[in-house]
Amino acid sequence: MLQDAPLQLGEVAMANFHRGIIYHTTEDYEEAVRSFSEALRINPAISGAHLRRGMGWFHLGDDDLALADLDEAVEINPDDLTAHLWRGFTLVRQKKYREAITAYSNALAQNDRYVPALNNRGLAYVRNGQYGKAIDDFNEMLRINPKDVAAYFKRGVTYMLMENYDRAIAALSRAIQLDSSYADAHEKLGDSYAMLGQMAEAREHRNRATQLRSVPDQGALAPQ
Repeated sequence: MLQDAPLQLGEVAMANFHRGIIYHTTEDYEEAVRSFSEALRINPAISGAHLRRGMGWFHLGDDDLALADLDEAVEINPDDLTAHLWRGFTLVRQKKYREAITAYSNALAQNDRYVPALNNRGLAYVRNGQYGKAIDDFNEMLRINPKDVAAYFKRGVTYMLMENYDRAIAALSRAIQLDSSYADAHEKLGDSYAMLGQMAEAREHRNRATQLRSVPDQGALAPQ
């Protein structure tokens, strides 16, 4: 009977872990955190429970508890790309951009083609004023997927921040070639033309952005 106890406890821990995943999927993060906490009370070495509880704390707005769990997840499983990624998300929300960049870089050290880390490291570089490094990450995204509309958009906006409007126009125009309904790209393209004094083109794209935004949302997701 006593020999069965560890197995039974392990089963209870995993039952709570899987229950937490269900709650997380339904966005009931408080119940998810409770379930993951019970799983970790029984077995503190379940890295996935630390990861998902950290994600739950993030959604509940507690960044300190989120980082504590995500740090533990990385400690248990240093190859967990998702844990590194969510550490980055949390650090960005705390405006700790350098630390976030390190977190995303740790994910990329495991897989240099991990697009979510490239994308978010690029955005963190932008927030940290490191525009050239941001461009490098967006360019790498485009080497992986030459039709990544959002990468062209982000590259274009970053060139605008660098006041390199010719390159901004090239990148934003390519985004529109790939998705002519991309209102934000039309708006930023119009702004870029305006900065170069090309007001006819500026009006054209700003008007197009306004027209696109007046169309009722059909449920399409904006590029992330």
